[in-house]
Amino acid sequence: MSRNRIGDIAGSLVVGLGIVGLLCGTVAHGQSRAKTGGWPKGEKITYPAEGRVSADRVQVRAGPGLNYYVCGVLSRDSKVVVHEERSGWLKIDPPKGCFSLIAAKYVEKSGGSRGLVTGSVVRVRAGASRSTQIYQEQCKLNKGDKVRILGRPLMSKVDGEAMSFYKIEPPAGKAFFWVSSQYVGYVKPYKGEPTVKPEDMVEIPTVPDIEDVLKIPESPKLAKSADWTELKNLNEALRIEMRRPMAERRLAEHLAKYLGLSTKTKSKEIAATIQEPIKEIRRQMDIQAAMARSEKIKKRFKESHQRMQALRKEPTEKTPGAKEGKHREATGQLKASYVFRSRGMERWRLVDPFTGKNICYLLPGMISGESLKSKEGKIVTISGPAVFDLRVRLDLVVVNKILSDDS
Repeated sequence: MSRNRIGDIAGSLVVGLGIVGLLCGTVAHGQSRAKTGGWPKGEKITYPAEGRVSADRVQVRAGPGLNYYVCGVLSRDSKVVVHEERSGWLKIDPPKGCFSLIAAKYVEKSGGSRGLVTGSVVRVRAGASRSTQIYQEQCKLNKGDKVRILGRPLMSKVDGEAMSFYKIEPPAGKAFFWVSSQYVGYVKPYKGEPTVKPEDMVEIPTVPDIEDVLKIPESPKLAKSADWTELKNLNEALRIEMRRPMAERRLAEHLAKYLGLSTKTKSKEIAATIQEPIKEIRRQMDIQAAMARSEKIKKRFKESHQRMQALRKEPTEKTPGAKEGKHREATGQLKASYVFRSRGMERWRLVDPFTGKNICYLLPGMISGESLKSKEGKIVTISGPAVFDLRVRLDLVVVNKILSDDS
């Protein structure tokens, strides 16, 4: 008898026996909760406060939401200094490994890693080690402000000219990052200094400032042409549009106007200059689309949760022949199991669609295997008795009820 077959039989025995002593601990959204739990709700907390990370590989983001890009990762038991809680997200001091970005042309090096800001109202953005979507503004610096430069400039081309950005230590007290409150436990009020401990990270491609994208080379020959005037008007309109929140920007309208001018102009210089705004608008539209997809998933989760609340009020029928166990309700993306695939022993798993981490394994109950298979890849909410499986350290749930968007 094969080792896999023995493992499948052993797994079935665990379900049949219903190990009462191990009916404890659940995995929330694919990450284990520590003793500290999540951030307290409904309690008065004095900020700044010290928190401790209660899960593995918790993502640090540029803003308070899943639509913001990832800036770093925190390990379990890492300490963070929290300044604010906002809709399930915590505003924290820059953790080790996180950095900010500033246009190098507005910084003058003054020896070693020291730099002096030479411009007025210069934007500082949240840096990211693996993303080109570096758009989130953290703060603004003014002429005379000092910065600590981390490594050499990052080169990029804007309008055919070489342009560079500096990675800098996030300005203390001005630049912050965000982390989900469900993976941070409250420890005590924080009375120390800001915990700014950045380190150099991988060189990353940079995104040009919108002012550089909209810069028009001086050309006395074309300055009086109608196309040149139209381009300046389009740039000014786009500059105003970029002040609106990302989700509210009417980018498609601006793209159509730039493409129209690009098609009709006979000037090669104007046609070349238009390409940078067009490229930037399309990049912004990609960001909007990603944000919309994220919001759609969040909405589906919320709707599934509401349906789950209604399901709780209904009487739960027992699966014929199943042992009594704890009741489990969970929401996630339904996928086939890669571990339990023997014929007649197939299982499915519920995963967090954002992290890909397993929430629990599923067995057919009053819901047949064919019904489970038909909903693979969809966001579903399941309900049924469960036991804790020692091998995978997750619940094994016998699915008696299931809800999805097409239910």
